[in-house]
Amino acid sequence: MAATPIANFRQQIALVKQATISPEAFRKIHAETAMKAIADLEARQGVYPRTTVVDGRRDADEGSVRYGGVIEYDISPIGDVLDAIFEELLRASPVGPGKDGHYKDAHHLYIDGVRHEVGQGGQPIEVQPGQTAIFLNSKPYARKIEGGIKSRAGEKTERRPGLSAQAPNGVYEITARAMKRRFSNYPVKISFDYRGFVGGEFIGGKAGNKSRDRWPCIVVEVD
Repeated sequence: MAATPIANFRQQIALVKQATISPEAFRKIHAETAMKAIADLEARQGVYPRTTVVDGRRDADEGSVRYGGVIEYDISPIGDVLDAIFEELLRASPVGPGKDGHYKDAHHLYIDGVRHEVGQGGQPIEVQPGQTAIFLNSKPYARKIEGGIKSRAGEKTERRPGLSAQAPNGVYEITARAMKRRFSNYPVKISFDYRGFVGGEFIGGKAGNKSRDRWPCIVVEVD
């Protein structure tokens, strides 16, 4: 089996420690080796949001590593997941006259209840383990576009088609299922849900359980 970049890195550090160099020189080599390793990794796999952890201190500088210390990089590819979900929502969105704005322009992202802009071509969005990202469409007819389940007494339940002929199976639920399959090996849980949302805020309990205030969402929980 070929040696991994991490194994090679550890071997280099072990060899340096055995050499007759000062602790200060070793710390410098350690920092430079770590920075080169992460740069090489990003050149091969792409740049993702990351946090540098030096001797247990988050957001520390590699040069502050102690002699015999540890430099780690917490890398989060969750931005790719959010970008893919947003792009698929746009692709699946029906397009109408747009008198009061288009449905496809009303997809919003919230991370732990705080709204973030997506699709702006800016910096990758960073989501930490334990946080929850939610996509929601704010248009009044968003629930009708999803369709739903209809039933009558004594009859078998069946699905009610969505409001738009362009998206008869809805948008959010089918997107959530597709993204769950696509990112099954990522440290995230992707699901479809209806969440209470009033005045720009998510609400729970009885107040958030009124059908008129519940909106279709894609929920992304980061492990």
